[in-house]
Amino acid sequence: MFTPPVTPSRSLLTLLAVVVLPLHAALAVPEGAIESVSVVQGSDTTSLLVSGGFGEDAKIFTDRVFEYINTNNAPSLIGADYIQLQNVARDDNPFEVQVTLDTTDTTFSTVDMYLLIDIRVGTDAARPNPMPWLSTNGWTNLTAGKPTSELIATNETEIHHFNLWHQRFEAPASGPWVVSTFAQADGTSRNMYGIVAVAVPEPSAVIMLMMAAPLLLRRRRQR
Repeated sequence: MFTPPVTPSRSLLTLLAVVVLPLHAALAVPEGAIESVSVVQGSDTTSLLVSGGFGEDAKIFTDRVFEYINTNNAPSLIGADYIQLQNVARDDNPFEVQVTLDTTDTTFSTVDMYLLIDIRVGTDAARPNPMPWLSTNGWTNLTAGKPTSELIATNETEIHHFNLWHQRFEAPASGPWVVSTFAQADGTSRNMYGIVAVAVPEPSAVIMLMMAAPLLLRRRRQR
C-alpha cells in the first residue's frame, strides 16, 4: 500500500531549528582535548600528539609502521586526540609521560582518558603486575574478559590486541591540567601502550529547552 510522504508541521520545523540543531551543536565533542605531551623520564623520549586523528589505520608508534585496526569496537574514541609513543619505550623504567590538557576551551572541563594496553602485559608469571600505578592511580580496565573480536588491535602480521583502560579527569581550579602515565616495564615482547583523550562537553541550557519544548508546543496547539 502506498503511504503518502509526511510533511513536517511548522511547529516541528520550529522545534528542529530552535532546539534540536543547537542541542546537537552543544553536545558535539570539542576538539583539542590535549594541548601538549612530553616524555619527562625514560631513555626513549620521542612522542607525537595527533589532534583529532584516532581511528582506523591511525599510526600507533613514532618508531613503527603498525596501525590501529578494529577501532569501531570503541566508536566514542574515533576522531579523538591521541598520542604516539616509541614502541622501544615499552621496557623503560623509570618512565613518565606528562599529558597537558586544554584549559582554554570553555566548552569542557572534563576529559575521559584512555590507555590502550597490550593484553599480554601482566601475563608473564615472572612479572604478574608490571603496572601497579594503574590501580593505585584509579584506572579501570573497561574490556577485561572480553573476546579479542571486541578489542582494538594492531595490523601486525601476528595481530595483537589492546585492553582499554579508562579514567575521568576534572580540570583544576587554577594552574596547568596535567595527567601523568608511567612505565609499562613488562619486557620487549609486548607493544607499548597508547593514550587517547576525549573531551566531555559541558551541560548546556539548551538541554533544558529540549526538555521543555514538547510542553511549549502542546500549549501552543491548545490555544
